Amino acid sequence: MSSGALFDGNGLRPGLYDASVACLDPPMTVTPFDGTVDAMTAVMATARARDDRMGEFAAMYAAVTRRVRGLAAQGSFADSERMAGFVDLFAARFLEAVRARDEGRPVTRSWSVAFSASGRWRTGVLRNLLLGMTAHIGLDLGIVAAEVATGPTGHGLDAMRADFDSINAVLASLVPAVENAVSELSPAIGLLDRAGGAADAFAIARVINVARDIAWANANELAPLDPDSRAQAIDHLDEEVAERARLIENPGFVMSSVFLPIRLMERRSLGDSMDVLGSIA
Repeated sequence: MSSGALFDGNGLRPGLYDASVACLDPPMTVTPFDGTVDAMTAVMATARARDDRMGEFAAMYAAVTRRVRGLAAQGSFADSERMAGFVDLFAARFLEAVRARDEGRPVTRSWSVAFSASGRWRTGVLRNLLLGMTAHIGLDLGIVAAEVATGPTGHGLDAMRADFDSINAVLASLVPAVENAVSELSPAIGLLDRAGGAADAFAIARVINVARDIAWANANELAPLDPDSRAQAIDHLDEEVAERARLIENPGFVMSSVFLPIRLMERRSLGDSMDVLGSIA
């Protein structure tokens, strides 16, 4: 879905989520970064009301976007305007997936796995985040990179490689903060970390690194294709990413038996979880 259905020139369009821009004074300039943060906040509000664990991913997403917004304001990207458009399109894919799920419409296989797992008690906070990252970075990031690179202001993939790498550097820099948040929310993982394990940091960093590399390869595959060929290629890539997500969702008997006691020790409410994850940046 094009971001134009979700965003206008000043950010998130009013009406997609009731809480999105209602609190903003009319004279205030709303950037795409602001619109994304507002949209994620609205997703979180709905998640609290529905006890929807996907609110954990939205909370982390809002925190990451705030970090990127701050860096853009400091001129840290080669093309801040292009980066703002990139953030628009990237967020739109997650927001549209959430809305499609809520309306009973089809979603990509990758997001279907993540949404299905987030609705099950056994999944737990770490796997919930990993599944969201797998779908959004592993599939959506490459699609958006190709769209932006071949758009009217894209100037090709080579021109945006520096900013693509910068975004991934931001994600990597936040791994320790996400690790601390997961350890706080999951006492068993916290115990492992204090014992020198840091399994959550390894898992998060591994998923980000693999998904990032896949995203750039996907962008290079998709960029030169015509619309019909691109749609067919995206469908094929979606199945590949979904298969990786299924391995996180169902890692086999041994790993599932490890995850169960970890999940049993997670007692924090969804609201607490979103508060902790939303404060990582």
